[in-house]
Parts: sequence; structure tokens; C-alpha cells
Amino acid sequence: MIKSVQIENLRSIKDSGPITIKPITVLLGANSSGKSTFLRSFPLMTQSVNKSLRGPISWFDSTLVDFGDFHTALNKYAIEDNIIRFAYSFYYNDNRKGWRYDYDTYKQLLNPRSLKKASFTLTADKEGAFVKDLEIIYEDITYKISIDSRQSEVHIKVSEQNLDLPFSLKFINEPRQRLLPQMAVQDDRFPSYYGFRRYVLDKIEDELSNLCNRRFKNKYRLHSMLDYPDMDKQGLLINMKQKVNIESLKKHINRWSVKNSTFLKVYNMFVVSKLDAIISFCNSELSSFYSNCSYIAPLRAEANRFYRNQELQVNDVDAYGRNLLEFISSLNGKEKEDYEIFMKSILKVSPKVTSVMGLQSVVLQSDNGKFNLADVGYGYSQVLPVLTKIWYAGYKFRNSTRRIRVYESDMDDQVLLMEQPELHLHPALQAKLADAIVNHVCQKEETMVKTRIVVETHSQTIINRLGRRIREGVIKTNDINIVLFQKDTEGKNSIVRQISFNENGQLQDWPWGFFDPED
Repeated sequence: MIKSVQIENLRSIKDSGPITIKPITVLLGANSSGKSTFLRSFPLMTQSVNKSLRGPISWFDSTLVDFGDFHTALNKYAIEDNIIRFAYSFYYNDNRKGWRYDYDTYKQLLNPRSLKKASFTLTADKEGAFVKDLEIIYEDITYKISIDSRQSEVHIKVSEQNLDLPFSLKFINEPRQRLLPQMAVQDDRFPSYYGFRRYVLDKIEDELSNLCNRRFKNKYRLHSMLDYPDMDKQGLLINMKQKVNIESLKKHINRWSVKNSTFLKVYNMFVVSKLDAIISFCNSELSSFYSNCSYIAPLRAEANRFYRNQELQVNDVDAYGRNLLEFISSLNGKEKEDYEIFMKSILKVSPKVTSVMGLQSVVLQSDNGKFNLADVGYGYSQVLPVLTKIWYAGYKFRNSTRRIRVYESDMDDQVLLMEQPELHLHPALQAKLADAIVNHVCQKEETMVKTRIVVETHSQTIINRLGRRIREGVIKTNDINIVLFQKDTEGKNSIVRQISFNENGQLQDWPWGFFDPED
């Protein structure tokens, strides 16, 4: 699971530092301070992993976000670097039911708790953007994998040591749900049905075979010596000494120490043999994380008086709330009842869909009657998609009898991304919105998965409401991260700080006059 996200050289963000994504993460700052860039990086990756691409990133999508292209997205004060970097830290979720990535294939190779960090760096040439390097920390080993140009050979460092391998490697890009490139061997004799790991293990077995007597032919007898899930040198050496069953080889191995040159050569290739599985593991984690991000844009669609009936079955509200009517129409009886109760508890109205002469409308029913959404305050059309996303994220995992099946990919943390959800809302309703967010994340212990909510806001009311709920014991201080974005003194790059509430609901290290005008 993704614990923190770090971004470098994306628009005004020179270096965000690792930002922890807590159950509630609030992004604050003046206009053009970088907070929207950070939040929109999530749907940027979502639209990338959900498409078949020739490159790693889909820079624009009319249904989500538009970053232009690599050069448009690049921090203009970081041209000398000419790179954009994304870095992640991970944590292990014991309650996770399954892995999107076929973990069973590698269960003897990897320990999911051992993946600590991963990052990738983008650059561009005339063909577009490509991944220039990867850095992955697994157990206590740091892999640094890089290329000089798009088609050049891959260089590998393991814990700062350059590896001199008896084969050449290159990056290959998968067309779907892969942010990180996989490894391939540059060898014309390499059979296409072989896997990368099998090729590297064959090279190790060739090295070990050279130590056996001339009559040795069956390399299969060497497999068990290399069947070891961890990375420590001493453990691998002990495993090899225990499992060697070839007398001529045993004489050599029994004399080895972890400093033996032949053993170190074997060990280096053994560590590289894990790379294919580790990169696949990272890709699975990133794809799963971003596939489960749901984004709501800052300006939602204005309500129409009538809509044509499309009879669509909709399973989520889109980023601009344009399909809200179809979403409500798609709910079954139990879902509609729960949805209306939820909305009435916050807005004092129940959204419904009515039909007249083949046309449909969204109406709000209150104690005073029914009113077309187009005839009430603009704030209702703006907040309804936001609250609907919050309700749906909670409902679909509270009810095991719902009609929508939970796939293994849905077992991961859900991330709701909201840009300025408070637009056109009275402060009292802003406070209600904050309560809906708090109540949603506080029910996570009762659900199959956790939901994390990232909110970009200018609302002092929302901040004050979160502090009050902490003071009242409704939510814990550790469940909220406040991220402040401010421009540096030259007005060029964003300075990012993370602060927190204390047990009394007061913000610690809050910059004096943050919400005040300069004059």
C-alpha cells in the first residue's frame, strides 16, 4: 500500500518532500501555490494506468486532467535537470485479501513487507516522455537502474555498487497498467518463452556448473540452492551449503565466505534475478493505488432543467458530476433509500429523479415540497456530486449484499480526491461537509477497506471543524495531515510543509496570518 507520495519538478513543485497520505489529507495554500498540482498528479496517474499507452504517462484526458505534455508540465525553473520524478513509500496491510499482481507466482521470491520505497524519473526526447531511471529499496538493498537514452543499455547499481553482469539489459514498456518499465535481456539467443528471472538463474547455474566435475550435466539439481526468498548474503550462503547435493561443488562452497569473489559474483546475479518480480510488484502496487483513486473537479457541471433519458448503468460519479442523474437512476431500491437518508442528514433534502414526457430531471424533495435542481441555489449542484462520491465509497463496502461485486483490485485503499468541495456553500454547510468526511473515515474499521480522502480547499470553516472534532474525540490527530503550500520569496517554486493538530484540536506551527490579506 502507498504510504507517502513525493513529487519533484512538476509545475511549480520543485520538491514536495514525502507527503503522507493519511485518512484525511488537507491541502492548503494561496492560488497558484502548487496544491492543485499535487492533487491533480493523482488523476494524472489514474488516466495513465487505465489506458494502453506507448509511453508511461497520459498527460491529458478530457474526462480528468490536462497537464499538456512533458515540457509543459516540467518546472520551468528546473530546465537544467529536465526530469520529473515521482517517489513512494509503502506499508503492508495485513487485512488485504488479495494482490492484483499474481503474488502466488512469486510467493517464494518476495516478502510484501520488504518493499520500502520506489521512485521513477521521467525525461523526454523527440519521441516523447520515457522513464530514465528507477530506484527501489527492498529489504536493505537499494536498486538503482538507469539508462542514458531511450534505447541504451541499462545500468544497475546495487547498494551503490556498479554491477558488471555477463549480459546486457534494456527497458521494455508494457502497454497497460504499467508505470515502470520491465527488464529484458539483449540476447539474440534468448528464447522468447523464457522469463527474465530464468535467464539470470541460468547464468548463475552456468557459473556453478564450471565448479563441478566434467561429468556433471543436469543443471536442474542446482535449482534448490537458489530457491531463497530473502536477500541477505549470509542467508543465501547458508542455504547453498545446506542444499548442495553435488560433491564436486560442495568442496568449493563449503570453503566460501560472504567475501569470496565467486560467491559475490553469484550473489550479485541472484539479487538481479529478483528485479523482474520486484518491479512487477511495484507496478501492481502503483496501478492498484491509482486505479482506486476517484477525483472530483473544482467546478462541477451546472444543473440542467431536463435531461434526455440515456438508460445508462453508471457505477460512479464522473469528475465533473455530469452523469449524476444517470448514477442516481442506476441505484436499486436499497441503495436509493440509503442514499436519500444520507443526503437528508446533511442537506435536509432527498435527491430524486423524475420523468416527464420522456425527459428526466433531478429534483430535491424537502418537507416543503419538490424543487428542480436548476431552481435551487447553485451550491446544491456543486456539492451533490461531492457528497454522492463520499456516500458511495462508504456504502459499497458496508453492504455485502450489494449488486456490485468486489474484485481483488477493490480490496485496496480507496482514495477520494476533492478540489475545493466547499465552492458556493454557506459556512454552515461547509461544516456539514467536513463532518461527512470525518464520519466517513471514522467508519473504516467496520468496512472491508480503508478510504483516504485528499481535500484541496480554501475553507477556514473546514479546518476549524476538523479541529473541533479532534477536541471532541470523534477523530484522532494521527488521522489528519495538513499540508501547506506557499511560494518561495522569489515567487518561483512551492515550499511544502506538513503540520498537525494537537489533542486540543489546535494546529501546531500554524503560520500567523495564513488566511489574512497581505495589507
